[in-house]
Amino acid sequence: MDDRLVTSFDLEEPTGGRRVFRRFEEAPMATQRNDYVEVLHEGRYSLLKRHIKVLHKANLSGAYSNGKRYDEVEDKSTYYLRRNNAAVMLVKLNYKSLQQVAPELFAVLKQSAAAKTAKTDAEWAALLDELDPK
Repeated sequence: MDDRLVTSFDLEEPTGGRRVFRRFEEAPMATQRNDYVEVLHEGRYSLLKRHIKVLHKANLSGAYSNGKRYDEVEDKSTYYLRRNNAAVMLVKLNYKSLQQVAPELFAVLKQSAAAKTAKTDAEWAALLDELDPK
C-alpha cells in the first residue's frame, strides 16, 4: 500500500482512548510535510505532537573504547501550536512559551489556575479542550 494516500488515521487504545494522527501539511519545513503528527487538541488553535526517533550509533573506535558498545534509539517529541491564521509555531508545553507564541490564547489561559500547573501534554490538551472549544 502506498502510504502517500493515507492522510490521517485513528488508533484505538486498549484503555478506551483514541489517538488521532494526520499529515503535517502545514509544517514549517518542507521535509516534514509527509510526516504524521498526533492531534492533541483541535479548535481555533491546534496542539500537535510530532513523534521522532533518533538513532545514536555505537562508538566502537579503538581497542579500549569507553564509548557506547550498542546502538540506542531515543524517543523525542516536539510540539507545535497551529494558530487560527494557519501559522504553525514550535512551542514548549509551558505557561511562558504559550504566552510568547499565542498572546490571544494566553489572555484566556491566564484566567485558569490549571494553566500554571499543567505539565504533561494530556493536561495541556484537556485545558485547551476546555478553554478553546471547536
